[in-house]
Formats: sequence, structure tokens, C-alpha cells
Amino acid sequence: MMGLTVKDLFDIEILKNFKLIAGTGGLHRPVTATEILDFEFVQGAGMDRDKVFEGESIILTSLLFAKDNPDLITDAIKKLDSLNISCFAYKPVFIHKLPQEALDYADKHNFPI
Repeated sequence: MMGLTVKDLFDIEILKNFKLIAGTGGLHRPVTATEILDFEFVQGAGMDRDKVFEGESIILTSLLFAKDNPDLITDAIKKLDSLNISCFAYKPVFIHKLPQEALDYADKHNFPI
């Protein structure tokens, strides 16, 4: 049996309202876990980001870590991609539109958002 991919997430009832906004070339990426990003990219959090997240995960976030500094979003996406994260999902609570640089990176590197 083949594992779950990012594309398969859109067939799950509770995720049906998710919208892909970048990184469409990465829909084949496998998903084996779900993780929450909350404060890990806040300066001074004292976290070793290389060990905080598992690869092949969907990362869920409200972008709380970037509410006062949206520039952190692009760096976070680049770091998550380097950690082999499968996709990035955010709820537009604090930030409604991601920086264009983040979307461009996701498209270029097939990192689904």
C-alpha cells in the first residue's frame, strides 16, 4: 500500500477547505506526521530547530511566531524545506497574506503551502 501524500490531504473531509497557494510541484511529497509550529522561529526561543520537527510532516501554524515580524516567514519556510518537511499549512489569524518571497521560494522548490 502506498503512503499518504500532500495531494491526498485534500481528499480528507476535515481538510477539504484547505487551499494550495504555492508549491504545486510538491504534491507528491509523502506525509507521515503532523506537527505544530508555534514559537520555534521566535528569536531567543532557545530551540534547536534541526531537532524540533520530523521530516515528511505537515506543519500547521497560526503564524503567531511572525505576527510582529512577517520577515520570519520566508526564513521559516526555507528552514522547514531543508528539514524535509512535506508541506506548510497556516490559518490566517495574525497574517492573512504570506510575503511574496516566501511564495516564490515555495514555487521554485516545490514546497506546498
